[in-house]
Formats: sequence, structure tokens, C-alpha cells
Amino acid sequence: MSSIETGRPRLGRVLASAHVYQPDGVSEGWTASQIVSALRKMGWRMTVFSAALPRMRPAHGLVRIQCRTNADVTYFALGNYLEYSLRTLIAARRLRRMFDIVHHVSPIVMRVPSFMGLLGRPFIWGPVGGSIPFPPGFERYGRPSNWVNALRRLDRPRLYLDPTMRLTMISADRIVVTTSAAAELIPDAYRDKTVVIPEGIPVGAVLATAPPEEPYIFSSGRFILYKAMDVIIKAFAKMKSTGVKLMITGDGPKRPELLALIDRLGLKDRVQLMGRVTRTQNAELMSRALFCAFPALREAFGHVNLEAMAAWKPVVVTDWGGPRDLIVNGVTGIKVLGRNPEEHIEMFAAAMDLLVADPEMRRRMGAAAAQRILENFTWSVLGAQYDELYREVSA
Repeated sequence: MSSIETGRPRLGRVLASAHVYQPDGVSEGWTASQIVSALRKMGWRMTVFSAALPRMRPAHGLVRIQCRTNADVTYFALGNYLEYSLRTLIAARRLRRMFDIVHHVSPIVMRVPSFMGLLGRPFIWGPVGGSIPFPPGFERYGRPSNWVNALRRLDRPRLYLDPTMRLTMISADRIVVTTSAAAELIPDAYRDKTVVIPEGIPVGAVLATAPPEEPYIFSSGRFILYKAMDVIIKAFAKMKSTGVKLMITGDGPKRPELLALIDRLGLKDRVQLMGRVTRTQNAELMSRALFCAFPALREAFGHVNLEAMAAWKPVVVTDWGGPRDLIVNGVTGIKVLGRNPEEHIEMFAAAMDLLVADPEMRRRMGAAAAQRILENFTWSVLGAQYDELYREVSA
């Protein structure tokens, strides 16, 4: 459908670089497609360059960049991204005068550069985020981690010292970050052109009314170090409320350790690790819970929090990183942060006990959570923010 048929003005042409682009996928590829779709609805003429990955399906305005390293990349592969960036830059240089704006939309990480600013057009870098450290007092969670986590501790220094990262920020007319925590990582020299625009969900994902409750607490996430599923299991063991269960979806390398922890705490009858489930199953389990709890210790954003809030669920989270922006403490959920893991577990348990014991609080917070999503985190709302940004850089 054309902009004339919809009555919307025809705005400028935009070249969006999205290393992974999956309208029917997950993670960054899905987010990239949602941003592009929202801006098309605003009237912008979007052309998307993306790596021609095997799972990619044809889409409107999509240009597939063939790379020798194209493989089944769900999230990010450095070799493929660098080859894709070079080939995209070469192809786009011949076409750059066709476009009014160049926009890097994925990968959504600030640890890798974007070279699209070299095209000499108004350039937006972002959304980017991540690189969140562990909270003070939780350093021991990071010590046994692998070399990848060790390298992530260099992310902030690289923003100051890596010439490719400095080139990215210098060439950007605007830097879009997903959270206030990410904004704090940007060097002072580039803060004046940094803006926070979070990720979002489709407005259709927000339930019209609160679903009926069942007596369990719900959590979900990968079973990896920083998701801290051991925190919620240990907190559950300390709860005074005994008439509820804990249901956790997801999988990962920490599963054997979590199963051993559940057994050691005598919780085999009350805690269930459900493994990987479909998105539909996950949404159904989430919607029937009393509330949701996501204990991740250095969450870059926390998209699952938005999904829970859209299902009218209060959320208990660690008051750090992305969730700090998403949850309004005492209004849409409860944020806790102890001075060390032991205190944090106690605080998590107390917060969950509070919600279990007060159905009226759950109802009030759940309604406020759904309203907060509608007002701040749907793609139509976020599309309007990007629209304003586009108009500023192309003026």
C-alpha cells in the first residue's frame, strides 16, 4: 500500500543496515524489522541491507548482501559481520546519493563499530546497548566466567581507545542507546548527541484484560551465569509463603547446577525447570502466573520484562542495567539490589512474599504495568520517536 493510498506524506529515503533481519524471527533480527516497519508506517521509504543468511525470507525493500561467511547466524558472528560491513559499504557507496539518511539498526551492541558513517550522509548509530558490568558487590559472579565475559570488561575502555569505535561515534549525527545505563557508558564528548530509545513490543501483544491467576511464580531465561537463576531458586527457598510453586522456562549450560541446587534445597516438588518451550507456550505460562521474577544481574535490556508487563503481571527484578528503566518501583513491580549476593537473595525473597500475600497489590501493579507498555514501549510509540529523530538529522 502506497503512502498516497494511506494519506501519509512521502518522506525521505533511508538506507537501514541490519546485519541480521528477521521479521518472523527473534532477538536482534526481529527488533530491526520492527523498527523498519514502524518507520515505514510513518511514511519513510526504507531500504534494508542485510546479510543473506540461510533462514532469511524475501521482504519488501530488502537487499540481500552475499558474503562468503554467510551461515546460520541467529545473533552475531564477528567474521560474518565484518565481511558484511565491508561489502555493504562498497555497495552503498554507489547508491549513497539516493538516500537522505543512513541508519545502523543491528547489531544492537556497542562493542562493534559501524562504518556506515563513511557514506557522507546523515548517520544514526543505534539502537545499541549492552556492556553492562555486574553490580558492585557481585564481582565474584564474574570471576569464574569465560574469556568472553572477561573481554566484555574491556567494552567501556574500547569506546575511548579503539579508533574504529571513536570513528563510529564521531561520524554519527545521533547515537541511539536502549537504556540510561548504556547512555552512561558513552564518552562525554558524544553525550550531547546521544538519545535513549528503548526496544518495544507490538501493541497487539498487550492483553486487553488481566488473565486468571494460578498459584505459581514464573521466570524465564537462558541458564547462564549473569541470568542468575540460582538467585531466584535460593530466594524461593527462603520465602515464608509455601503454597506456591516456581516455574522456570529456558535452558543452558547451568542446568545441571540448577537441578543439583533444587535437590539440595529440597525443592523438587515445588520448582520446575521446564526447558525450552515455544513462544506461545511461554506467553501462556507467563500470563497465568501470580507475577514474574527475573533476577538477571547485568541485563542489557530485558525484553522479557516487557512481555510480562503486557500480560498484566507485576515484575520483580534486579535494580540494575536495563530493568532499572523498565520497571517503576512500587507501581509496576518491585526492584531490589543488595550489597552482596546474600543480601540480594533475602531482598528478592521478601519482594516475592509481599506480592504472594497481596492480591490487590498484584492487580493494581498488573494494570499499571500494561498501561506503561501502551504509553511507552509499543513500536507505534517508539516509531514516533525515531520519526522525530529522522526529521532532526535530515532538516
